Amino acid sequence: GGVEGAQMQCTEHTIDVAIIGAGMAGIAAAHEIDRFNSNISYVVLEGQSRIGGRMRSKQFGSIVVEEGANWIVGTSTTNNPVYALAQKYGLESAVQDWDDIVTYESGK
Repeated sequence: GGVEGAQMQCTEHTIDVAIIGAGMAGIAAAHEIDRFNSNISYVVLEGQSRIGGRMRSKQFGSIVVEEGANWIVGTSTTNNPVYALAQKYGLESAVQDWDDIVTYESGK
């Protein structure tokens, strides 16, 4: 398998870190390496034809729906590199108030 139409050129390099997956964790890991030590070489390996991991949107009729990850848990930019990236790039966010949510289970 492989990505249809993808071309690879194999050369030998020494890499300090291999990041497996280009989802948010992989992208955040690469960002942190860049931020803290530009002398560390790394490669991000992704098995899909796109980056983003579980985050993806899809057209559904006349609207766009989210198929994957929808929440960032934790809003501390010092403890959550994903939230820090969202803030850095101006992604829209809203605080979810779980105290006012009522849920129902079928049959109960």
